[in-house]
Amino acid sequence: MASRYRVEYALKQHRKDNFIEWIKGLLAVPFVLQAGKPSQKEITKEKEQETLERYARILKDVEHLIESHIEQTAKGQQYSQLKMLVPTITSFWTPLPLVEALYDLEPKLCLAKRSFVAPSFNDVRTILGGAQLRYLAQNCLEMVSFDGDVTLYEDGQPLLPDNPVISRLVQLLSKDIYVVILTAAGYPSRSGKEYMDRFSGLLQAIEDTDLTDDQKRRLHVLGGESNYLFEYNPLHGLQWIESESWMLPIMKTWPADEISEILDSAETALRSCINALNIDARIIRKERSVGFVPSLGQRLRREQLEETVLEVQTTLQLRDFSVPFTAFNGGNDIWCDIGDKKLGVRCLQYFFAISHPSKCLHVGDQFLSAGNNDYKARSAATTVWVSSPSETVEFLDYYFSHLPYQP
Repeated sequence: MASRYRVEYALKQHRKDNFIEWIKGLLAVPFVLQAGKPSQKEITKEKEQETLERYARILKDVEHLIESHIEQTAKGQQYSQLKMLVPTITSFWTPLPLVEALYDLEPKLCLAKRSFVAPSFNDVRTILGGAQLRYLAQNCLEMVSFDGDVTLYEDGQPLLPDNPVISRLVQLLSKDIYVVILTAAGYPSRSGKEYMDRFSGLLQAIEDTDLTDDQKRRLHVLGGESNYLFEYNPLHGLQWIESESWMLPIMKTWPADEISEILDSAETALRSCINALNIDARIIRKERSVGFVPSLGQRLRREQLEETVLEVQTTLQLRDFSVPFTAFNGGNDIWCDIGDKKLGVRCLQYFFAISHPSKCLHVGDQFLSAGNNDYKARSAATTVWVSSPSETVEFLDYYFSHLPYQP
């Protein structure tokens, strides 16, 4: 329940993805033109096809705008037509075959059959995700990183053997794709025990498969956003990788005293919110993070969580630190980590010698909620936004279904 509540709250009207909202507005026009009265509920095949074609024409225009935006951005031009229409738009790493995704997903979405519910935020999000995966299936995907909570497993739960996502992760590994669990959970112990316990179902499945040792070694865990990297070793499980070999050069220059100052300031803000908002929680301070967790059996109110994370963010932003940080709402706790998932993805690209962001995919659920730690990955890779572990499974199956046939 907590996981669904967290995602639904993040998708409320007060937090918007302007690009998705813009497309939703465009699709509202053909919907209004075909919307009927209750007595006209039966939509003929001809009418349904006509409506679907109207949606497709709009999405084809959006495809052209995206392609033009990519070309102009590559030339260093500051403003494209898409940028003028949606000023907050940033980078696209690949074209998006939106029309093909629309026709693929119409049996599920039933957009053309609906008379009373217009194309929604989630409909557009699904089409965008499908389009991104369709493109990647036809091109060379080299790495997929996944958020943990609400993406691979329910909030706060381990990755158990019966989780259907496990077989899909193994399938990715079998295609020589790097698979990384890129989680905010930060456990600095070199033994990796905490991660091995949490991901035991996946590790056991990999041990029992007929994957080659090289394919098994393509599984990694990057914890604390961008702080602790482990690689699967067929003989020893998760094995610690020294930061000197994978951290970006700029990260190695971060002043230790500034890192301490960030965590001190965040801790002060957390304590202030605990007192002011009557939060029953305890502070936990780690090497590269600080946060609070509720007392045993307590559920924190979403307003307490959102107020706290915004307080921490504002406090740190006013200090104008040079070291990046991420303050985020974990569903029933608050954390502030040194680094972020954009850096995490870039570290992985550096470590795996991946040449371009278009060859990487990040899958996550936090693209709108306060802290939006998955959102930052958009600056380093293609992304797919999911709302639950079951949707992650659906999207991966969609990706596999569009891979080129290999006899």
